[in-house]
Formats: sequence, structure tokens, C-alpha cells
Amino acid sequence: MWVRLRRVYLMLGSGASFAVFMVGGLLLALLVIPLCRLPGGDAVARYRRVQRVISRSFRVQLWFMRFIGVVNKGRFQGMENLASGGPFLIVANHPTLIDVVLLISRLPEADCVVKKALWGHRFLGATVRAANYIQGDGERFLESALERLHLGHSIILFPEGTRSPPRGLRPFQRGAARLALASGARIVPVVIRCEPPFLMKGQPWWDVPDRSLTLSLQFGTPEEIPLPPGEPESCPIRARALTDSLEHYFRSKMTYVGA
Repeated sequence: MWVRLRRVYLMLGSGASFAVFMVGGLLLALLVIPLCRLPGGDAVARYRRVQRVISRSFRVQLWFMRFIGVVNKGRFQGMENLASGGPFLIVANHPTLIDVVLLISRLPEADCVVKKALWGHRFLGATVRAANYIQGDGERFLESALERLHLGHSIILFPEGTRSPPRGLRPFQRGAARLALASGARIVPVVIRCEPPFLMKGQPWWDVPDRSLTLSLQFGTPEEIPLPPGEPESCPIRARALTDSLEHYFRSKMTYVGA
């Protein structure tokens, strides 16, 4: 009986969290983002202001979800590995819809690689465009990302391309490796865990677990993912080797893979 009531409460809380997220995104787009884009500084300064606002709003979203008991307090380990500056390529696995919120809430000035579909999203599109996030499936992905790294911006990207399958990883795409090799930027791997699994690919929001979620982010060090040696003309081979190294790293850290 208690478990059933708990599931009903978490289902209602999950629905409320989605409603707050969507309404909040709409209010940001209509009221807050236009203020951030008022004259004052160059174009980069304006979209950096938008990114900081998004980060703060995600903190509020997570506070609300903790307040109603849907999630526990997030666990963050190794964030001191970002203290040396950057720019970094922050490469993460993608187990759940919430991990993006959790990651950006802690990285207020990072350029995030997003799907092109989000640019036209009814509630989120205006905010994504105002933040000048990078389209991961566009023809100019590599060029745009290199421009941001040359400006000293760190970039968040998910090499699986979409959310992970249940208790596993999708094969990594080579975009992260190509960008690392072209720029020489250091890679910081971030292992994200969500227990119990929730909001996975294809899982509806009402399919809730029987307890609150525990989300954890473990930031690795740049030294854990060194760039493979070689000449520029061997870039495709090096990109394949680096992608394999990245995927092996994440699989080794996530002991439930293949369970």
C-alpha cells in the first residue's frame, strides 16, 4: 500500500516538475531573456548572460524537485578538476533527461551542444537560440565549436548523441574526438548516474520508480583521456582511437553496463 501511494506521489511530483520546467522556459523566453539581450556589451557578452540565467533557473528547478521529494540532493565529485581554467571539452554520458539540467546548473558559462530539433521547440527554442548553443547535428558543428574554444569557452557534449539505453551506453559518435584533435582542447569526462533509472530514452514521465532519484556527477581529470599521438593526416585513425578510448573509459566506470 505504501509503495503504491509513494509511486502516485512521485508521479504527481514528476508531472508538476515538467509543468514548472515548461512554464519556466516560456517565462524565460518571454520576460527574462529579452532583458538579457538588451544593449550592453557585444554579442558574446549578451549570450553569456543568457547562459548564466539558464544555469540559475536550472538550479531553481532542481531545488523545486528536491523540495517536493522527487530527487535527492545531487552529488558532485571532482569539480576541482575544472579549476585550472580551460577551455575544456566536457564529455558526459546521457542516462536521463534530468542530467542536462544538473550539469548546466553547475556550469553557468558553458556552451552546450544540442540537437537541431531544440532550436524550433515551442517552449525551449527561443531560449536555446538566445543562449547561442551549438547545433550538434548541423553542417557547421565543428566550425562553430572551434570558434567557441578559441574564445576560451568550455563545451558540454554527449557523444552518444541521445539518451542512453537502460543500464548501458550507446556507441559513441566521433564528434567529440574530432573536435578534441582539431583544437587540442583537454577532455574532462563526466560520469553521470541516476538511481533508480528514470526518464530514459522512450520512458514516459509517468513511469516513475518507487523512490526518489539520486543523481551523481563524477568529473574526471584531463589526464585520464590523453589525445593519441600522430600526424594531422592521420586524423580519421586518431579520431577512431580517441572515440574508442572515451567509450572504454565510460564503460569501465559504469559497472552496471551489460548487466
